[in-house]
Amino acid sequence: MSGKKIFISYSRRDTEYVSSLVIALRKQGFEVWFDKNIRTGTDWDDTIEEELKKADALVLILSKTSVASDNVKDEISFAMGLDKPVSPIKIEECDVPMRLARKQFIDFESLGHEVGFERLVKDLNLQFMNEGNVHVPKGTFIPPKQNIQPLYQPRQHKSNNNLLYIIGGIAVGGTLVVFFIIFLVAIFNPQTNDIYDDPYNQDYNYDVTDVTDVTTVEDQDWNTAYSKNNLDGYIAYLYTYGKSAKYYSHAYNEINTFLPKTATVWYGINGGAFNFSKHLYYFGDQTTPPQYDDIITPLFKSELYEGENYVRNGLFVQPGQKLLVYNVWVDVNNNIWAGVRYQL
Repeated sequence: MSGKKIFISYSRRDTEYVSSLVIALRKQGFEVWFDKNIRTGTDWDDTIEEELKKADALVLILSKTSVASDNVKDEISFAMGLDKPVSPIKIEECDVPMRLARKQFIDFESLGHEVGFERLVKDLNLQFMNEGNVHVPKGTFIPPKQNIQPLYQPRQHKSNNNLLYIIGGIAVGGTLVVFFIIFLVAIFNPQTNDIYDDPYNQDYNYDVTDVTDVTTVEDQDWNTAYSKNNLDGYIAYLYTYGKSAKYYSHAYNEINTFLPKTATVWYGINGGAFNFSKHLYYFGDQTTPPQYDDIITPLFKSELYEGENYVRNGLFVQPGQKLLVYNVWVDVNNNIWAGVRYQL
């Protein structure tokens, strides 16, 4: 590991979580800086600016409070202005800022924090042109059990038992009075006007509104894709709603069932010609290497390899065939390789 420097941008509310993340990243050989390192009396803005300039990449913690933080927004804007790579990771459900909507974030919440951390390490290595197929030992990143602290803690008040007894007595007495009044009305006014039994009752205007669950257009599109249950339908759903799709994880669970086999393909030369094109992607463009969860397709008949030694098995994929990317790395010769799921 070359000791690349990473700047962590986060909200103070997530300090405990970030501290655990920093320890895990340092175990992987990264040099990590976050504002807990600022010395007392040091000018805050100058230090942040200096550290961002020295950083090789920024890891952004996406949470409910960080996406609303002006300081975090300033750090993102400054880093992007310096053309620093930004790797967002989502640790809880929140709205992704507009300026990051086209960037691929790693959803630690849906993937699981350990799997998400492994993917983050691989992405960082890929950005730094290191070997992307790194090994992250199990248990390297263990987030704190209570990593998200509530924004508001209710104030505890001492109870006043006498007051509670008085209020309780009033409530019980009032309830009895209401029931007694209803009983009297039922006795002395037995004639009722039942609008449900008398469909011809024109004097009683009663507006009945059916209460149903709210179904969005996305819900309908997902139900359509799920009922059709084919690969193209799930891909079309993801193409429409992107990385923030409500049923993102469900769609990929279904896609995996259509693409049960795994292999390695030679995607092409980094910065040069590619053998595949991106059919569905969330980050970069057609000139950049693929990312996890991208759907790619060969531009011409392409060979499949097995294992880390790229063993040839005589199998090929054809143009138009869809493959799901689950791993990406660059070898010492600048070749881009992708681990893919496929179906012959």
